[in-house]
This record gives sequence, structure tokens and C-alpha cells, in this order.
Amino acid sequence: MPAKFDLQKAIAGEPIQTRDGRKARFIAHVTEAERPVIVYVEGYSLVSSTYEDGATLRRVEEDGDLFMAPRKRQLWVRVYRFPHGCSPLLSQSDRRAELDTPSPGYGAAWLDDAPRLHGEYEIGDDDA
Repeated sequence: MPAKFDLQKAIAGEPIQTRDGRKARFIAHVTEAERPVIVYVEGYSLVSSTYEDGATLRRVEEDGDLFMAPRKRQLWVRVYRFPHGCSPLLSQSDRRAELDTPSPGYGAAWLDDAPRLHGEYEIGDDDA
């Protein structure tokens, strides 16, 4: 589940989405309006408005309710050998360079013929 909508983060430009996963773009915060958050939702030809908590309606969940979009992270893996066996080294960095450093120590040595694996995952509310 994506993270709860945060108006200040949306104003700061962090990505947002609807409950059903459509991308949304923050347009304005009009404090005088009943539903003061103005957004453009992918696939609609008009802008939409929500309450400050991202809800489209009160007391009812709607597909158009706003949430913070999950952040994508990179994951790099490289295998290294200890005197007692092999283990993966995980780097949650967005840079591969961390895995191109010298041996991690403790008698370990990189397995030069082992592939460096790369993947992408999303961080949502449960992972923050």
C-alpha cells in the first residue's frame, strides 16, 4: 500500500498517485476552497480537487483518493568468498560503484567471475 498522502511533500514536488495507481500531479493548494488540493490525474481531461488529507469524498474510499507514490530504489548484489564459504553483498545504493570497491575484508575476496546482479524495488508505507 502506498504511503498516506502528505500535502507538504506533494507541494515540495514528491510524486503522488491515486488509490488505483494512476499518476497525479500537484497543481495548487487553494486554502479558501472546501476541497483545497488541486491535482491533475493521468487519464482525465480536467483537474480534480481533494481534501487536504487526499480524500476525494468523506467517509467513503474512492479510486481517486491521493497517496504518496512509492519510491523506486536500486539494489545491487555481488558475490564474495569468505574462507568458510560464499555470501552475497547487498548494496541498496543507487550507485554500482560501491560494489566495485576492493575486498570487503575479513579474509573475503570478490568472485570476479560471478555476475553483478541488479534489480529495482519500491518502498511504500510498510518499508519506510
